[in-house]
This record gives sequence, C-alpha cells and structure tokens, in this order.
Amino acid sequence: MNADPAENEKKKTGRPRSFEDKRFRKAFLTALQAGLSRKEACKCFGVGLKTLGRECQSDPQFGADVRYARKLGKVTALSKIIRSKDWRAAAWYLERVHYEEFAKKQPDVVTKDQLNSTIAAVVALLFSGNVPRSEHEALAKIQGTLTLEPPTLEPPPSPDPAT
Repeated sequence: MNADPAENEKKKTGRPRSFEDKRFRKAFLTALQAGLSRKEACKCFGVGLKTLGRECQSDPQFGADVRYARKLGKVTALSKIIRSKDWRAAAWYLERVHYEEFAKKQPDVVTKDQLNSTIAAVVALLFSGNVPRSEHEALAKIQGTLTLEPPTLEPPPSPDPAT
C-alpha cells in the first residue's frame, strides 16, 4: 500500500469535460450571442444538449450566462431584421412576434377573440333562462358573435344526376 495520498485518489477516466475549459465556455457563449440556438451551438461544439443542461444545472452561473447569451442572440437577430431595408424581413418579424395580429390565418381558423366571444354568448344564452327551442335557433343567436359561416346541421343537397 502506498502512503502517498495523491496516489490513493481516484484517477479521472473518460472524456474530459468540455465546459471546464474557460476558452471553450467563452466560445460557446459567443455562438449563442451570435444567434445560434442551443441545439445548433451544441452541434457545432460537439456537445450534447443533455450535457449542456447538466452543466447549467451543476453551475448556476453558467446557466445564467447561457440564458443571457440566448437573449442577446435574439436581440441581435431581431435588430438586424428590423434594420433591414427588405420589407419581407419586417413582415417575417411581425408574423412571428405579433402573430395574433399579423400571422397568416387559414380561412377556417377561429381566433382567440372569436372563441372568447362565442363562449360568452353561449354562457349568456344558458343563464338567460330563455333557452332556444331548436339547435337552429341557438345557432342563429350565437352566430352574431362570429364572422365565420355557421356550421350546417343538415347534409348538403345531393347533386342532381340529370344535369
């Protein structure tokens, strides 16, 4: 047996931890600040997303640095888009950031405001005590809250085979 305590310590085996190197950390954070996503930065630096997550949990300061670098990356990307003279960049930005107002909508999509007003109309109808006698009458009362076509309760007429 050796009396030397240094020899009794466990030798580290396996791959060295990437994030222990301060230059590696700085380069990784710089990539995030440039606008790369965590997934893209991990891929570029040969690190797994789970490894990044574990490192952020074990070192709260590094986790805060990663979150801050991501925010800077977002600001950098958005400022480039906003300063762009290309109207498509501004349209892209508006569609994604202010999507309720500017995003392209499918014709059969109900907006949040439409849904809320319809629910309010149904609740008011149920608690009014004046319950409609038929589904058609109820739909007619609720239809005023929507700009969409009301659903049809009857199947469409079959085409005339003679024409």
